[in-house]
Amino acid sequence: MAFVTSAAISAPRRAAALGTLTLLYFFNFVDRQIIAILVEPIKADLGLADWQLGVVSGVAFAALYATLGIPIARLADRAHRVNIISVAVALWSAMTAVCGLAQNFVHLVLARVGVGVGEAGLTPPAHSLIADMYPERQRATALAIYQLGVPTGALFGLLAGGLIAEAWGWRVAFIAVGLPGVLLALVAKWVIPEPRTTGGLMPTAAEQPPFIESLALLWRIHTFRQLVLGFALVSFVTFGYNAWLPALLGRMHGLSTADIALWLGPVGFVSGVAGTFLGGLACDRLGQREPRWYAWLLAIGFAVSIPFLGAVFLAPSATLAIAAYVVPNFLIGMNMGPTFAMAQFVAPEGLRAMASSILLFFANMIGLGLGPLTVGALSDALAPSAGAGSLRLALLVVLPVLAWCALHYLLAGRTLRAEIRATETGETSA
Repeated sequence: MAFVTSAAISAPRRAAALGTLTLLYFFNFVDRQIIAILVEPIKADLGLADWQLGVVSGVAFAALYATLGIPIARLADRAHRVNIISVAVALWSAMTAVCGLAQNFVHLVLARVGVGVGEAGLTPPAHSLIADMYPERQRATALAIYQLGVPTGALFGLLAGGLIAEAWGWRVAFIAVGLPGVLLALVAKWVIPEPRTTGGLMPTAAEQPPFIESLALLWRIHTFRQLVLGFALVSFVTFGYNAWLPALLGRMHGLSTADIALWLGPVGFVSGVAGTFLGGLACDRLGQREPRWYAWLLAIGFAVSIPFLGAVFLAPSATLAIAAYVVPNFLIGMNMGPTFAMAQFVAPEGLRAMASSILLFFANMIGLGLGPLTVGALSDALAPSAGAGSLRLALLVVLPVLAWCALHYLLAGRTLRAEIRATETGETSA
């Protein structure tokens, strides 16, 4: 198949495309995470239990989001990626607005399923586009910039969701953040180039190995296996505590929805943006001399985060809890760009989107699907004995999983250098 090289796309055009993709990921996370700040008003209005809120926050979204990611990535490895992205943005944005019309648990679950279906179509083709547009030495930084959509989207979701819900209710919050994305779908189609079609032929299905063979090829790469397992585990912890931290601050420290948005939002934004960007930049710098630093630096960050997260959950005041949150949010945020960059390094060129989608599949099925649900179910189970402190205990129970995650990243580092070389020489080709 023919591709335009990264050098053939002008720097301003690449920057505009990366900026647009980052903006789309920003709204992707706003629409995905806004429900965290709306948990308490939704619970009061619809009369839901914590386990039901866990389903709505996690499983309802994650099931099809994760499952559809792989076939969409398969399509993205041989079809027009910008078209896929545009349709996906329009769909998830419309379904976010529909969440505001839900009258009961079933309605809300179905709407969140729709959000998940749409959002499945962004990141795999976006990662593949970025890998085609940027050379390897800049790839972790470029992917880290894209991942800035996570903390910025989380901030905006907290602030906008909390303030709008306080003034006009949770239903208006969903509608207000959902509708702008429909217009962004058109912007994406206009701004983002498709390197495959600018100067070459589209890849054909015949040029890809069969689906099962593609999966087997990727799974045989030791570094990739360890990244899948480690990223799934860190997602389990982070989705779990991010879904329930606003509720913890409200229940244990008496903060209102608006107060949580105004305090937690900016702190999470600054520390998350700094961690995401500096993590990518640091790994690209360190990785020029020793590629294994891509994995080692992240493993160190996960391990150091454990005591600070414990302090967040056990803090005697909201001020101390939010202050302690800065450190793990920065350190865990470092992983986003480098994790996906490592996957792109070791994946054969024709399987890059699929590699990202497999990472996302396990991260979302285990992380987003089970993280919030596990914490919510543990909170309900511990409530008879722990009372109001049940949510705090539930969060502490899942915290040691971060140590397990760090181990997988250390194992990934053992083979990263050799498997990058194997991919560059065509020893692991599609």
